[in-house]
Amino acid sequence: MRKFLFVLPLFFVYHTSQAYSNDAPPPEASSGLKSAQSITTTKGACVTAHPLATQACQTVLNQGGSAADGAMAAAWMLGLVEPQSSGLGGGGYLVYFDGHKTIALDGRETAPRSAKENRFLDSNGAPLPFRQAVTNGLSVGTPGMVRLMQQISKQYGQVKWQTTLKPAILAAQNGFHVTNRLHLLLNVDPSLRQSNAASVFYPNEQPLAVGTLYKNPAYAQTLQGISQKGPEYFYQGKLRTAILTAANTQGSDLTPQDFNQYKIVTSNAVCKVITTYQVCSAPPSSSGGITVIQILSLLHGELPKDPISAVTYLTNASRLAFADRDEYIADPAFEKVPSTQLLDANYLQKRSMLATGEHLNQVTAGLGSRQPSLEGVDAPNTSHISVVDSKGRAASMTMSIESAFGSNIWVKEGGFFLNNELTDFSFAPTNKGIPVANRVQGGKRPRSSMAPTLLLNAQGTQVQGVLGSPGGSQIIGYVAQATLDLLGGKTVQQTLDTPHVLRRGDSTELEQGRFDDAFKQSLVKAGHIVKEGDMTSGLAIIWRTNEGWVAGADPRREGIALAQKDEVKVH
Repeated sequence: MRKFLFVLPLFFVYHTSQAYSNDAPPPEASSGLKSAQSITTTKGACVTAHPLATQACQTVLNQGGSAADGAMAAAWMLGLVEPQSSGLGGGGYLVYFDGHKTIALDGRETAPRSAKENRFLDSNGAPLPFRQAVTNGLSVGTPGMVRLMQQISKQYGQVKWQTTLKPAILAAQNGFHVTNRLHLLLNVDPSLRQSNAASVFYPNEQPLAVGTLYKNPAYAQTLQGISQKGPEYFYQGKLRTAILTAANTQGSDLTPQDFNQYKIVTSNAVCKVITTYQVCSAPPSSSGGITVIQILSLLHGELPKDPISAVTYLTNASRLAFADRDEYIADPAFEKVPSTQLLDANYLQKRSMLATGEHLNQVTAGLGSRQPSLEGVDAPNTSHISVVDSKGRAASMTMSIESAFGSNIWVKEGGFFLNNELTDFSFAPTNKGIPVANRVQGGKRPRSSMAPTLLLNAQGTQVQGVLGSPGGSQIIGYVAQATLDLLGGKTVQQTLDTPHVLRRGDSTELEQGRFDDAFKQSLVKAGHIVKEGDMTSGLAIIWRTNEGWVAGADPRREGIALAQKDEVKVH
């Protein structure tokens, strides 16, 4: 089957340097689109959202670590250098190919066992304002990151646990230079200035300046404790007490039992063959995998050449997939998720006929029965890690503490923020009297949009690509569009540079400053409700070519790609 590239005519797209201004970057951007470079290597490769995290991953690969070890080293480092995005107080998902099979590890946070359905309702039964819910101990779930790292190391590690922690420990002790992105997010976060982290990040009542050498001795001590004593250093003893005290002081009802009972969920990745490749991603409790695969399936892995038709088909497919996501997907330990039906070939073929036509206005879920949930808000401050090693093993891992700086609750004894992941639950437990799938329940994992993804050959025996992104519920659109670009023949760099188009609800969302007025007007004439906004994705892509692995980081953030050893070609 002939594949079509989703290529917007050049006169519809502004030059990259015009998309953002270095002098006045948007609130969620770093310093605008940079001149990122992809690399090619015949060894392993690491791509993360921060140079120090990529270097930590590279170091561990060079020491004989597996892709899993490299991803762990990057994750420990990101908790230090991107405290706004991920860390020990949060969790995430891993999709991993070990050379034989593809599995998924769910390290999503859980609600306290005592949590009730009305958790985010006020005394009148109305949903709390979102920011009020975020900066509140009620938003904090039991952290899963450290248990996730333990499980990854146990199942797939090739070097000692301590080896993966060492780069981050040294960086926390010696310090790192504050980046523009961290400074910017500190500068635009008014609530953080009122938090218990103010003295750390706002010396003299001003946000840490770009280039400031920032040391975090508490984080170094925490990682040393985890290195020497294992995860129990985090989930038991004095550090656990400090975490609970910090959260409970702000209204949380987390208990020691919640920490004792927390477990990682291991399962098969959700996979489906699209064109000639098997696409594998995270299963529920994340909605990312099923929704991305639905979008790709509805489009049969390709888009037409005509740019208006391409946008229409892509956004139709996305809206259809989101209708199903909103209605059916939640933690499968609490709700029966119809995963098989949602990915059934006959079902997708029927829905595909809706996607590949004129712009859809009215969209409903396809399996009937439920009312869609009344959503919390997926925040964009997350981080993604993509790794392959010289043995062909591959890790796609997305980590988060949800909003920028999570709940704003700083564990000073540990040197990290606590998550606000529970705001990913539907605030309203019912809709028109029907219980929503993603309502709050004790011990439940809130639905996520994270979509760590691997592409393999049709037999599932060899990795073709590794990708994922931060971005809240926009993650699904970022990953789906990037996958379509790669399947359509775009290079990694072309894929990373392509302007974003996505749809979650009624509006067709376009990346701010990247589209010509004439093109936007053409979309409106075709029935689209056009909405522009900053789309600070953080795609991390690795793709197999005849020359080797090509790896690249999203130019919208600060990440880089590095190769194992020094054998590398820069484009």
